[in-house]
Amino acid sequence: LQEAAIMKSLNHSNIPRIVTIENHADSVFIVMDYVDGMSIKDWMMRSKSSTGRVPQDLAVAWMKQICQVMIYLHNRKKPIFYRDMKPDNVMIQSDGNIKLLDFGISVVINEPGQKIERALGTKGYAAPEQSKRGNVCDLRSDIYAIGKTFYFMLTGLNPTQIPKDKLRPIREIDSSISVGIEKIVDKCCQENPDDRYQSCEE
Repeated sequence: LQEAAIMKSLNHSNIPRIVTIENHADSVFIVMDYVDGMSIKDWMMRSKSSTGRVPQDLAVAWMKQICQVMIYLHNRKKPIFYRDMKPDNVMIQSDGNIKLLDFGISVVINEPGQKIERALGTKGYAAPEQSKRGNVCDLRSDIYAIGKTFYFMLTGLNPTQIPKDKLRPIREIDSSISVGIEKIVDKCCQENPDDRYQSCEE
C-alpha cells in the first residue's frame, strides 16, 4: 500500500500510472498500467552482442531518461528517495523509452536529515550509507546506485557478484568507452556522498 500510495501521487511518462486501488474483503487490488518490455538486465542477457553489454550510445540514452525520472522524484515538494535503482527495475519498451518500476522500498523525505528506520537496498547497488539501520541517507544515495547501474550496463559486470574493491575500471574492460563517461560513473560511485554529484541535474 505504501508503494501504491507513492505511485498514485506521481505523474511522469516514465513511471507507470496507478489507476485505482480497491479493497475487497481481505484483499487489496492495485490496477496499474501494463508495461510491455523487458528489464535492462534481461535485455543484456538476451542481447545479440557477444559482450553482453549495452553499447555506449544506447546506455547514455537510457541513462538520460533515468536521470530525468530521478530529477522529477527528487524535486517534488516532499522528495522521493527511490532507494532501489538497479537494472532489474528499469524496463525497456519497444519504442526505446524506459519505465521505472518497483517503488516498494521508496521513502518520502519529509524533512532534511531524516533518518531511515530500516537499512534496505540491493547489495552492490545500494550506497554504503544505506547498509546500517538509522544512518542518515539522502537523495545522493540514489546517485550512487545510478552510477553502479551505469557501470553494469557498460561492462556487463554485476556489482552484486563482485566486491566493490575488486570492480575493474570501465576503460580497462572496454577501452572504447569515453574517458568522460568513465569519470561520470566514478564520481557517482564515490564512497563519501560529498564527493559524488550533489544532484541528478548536475
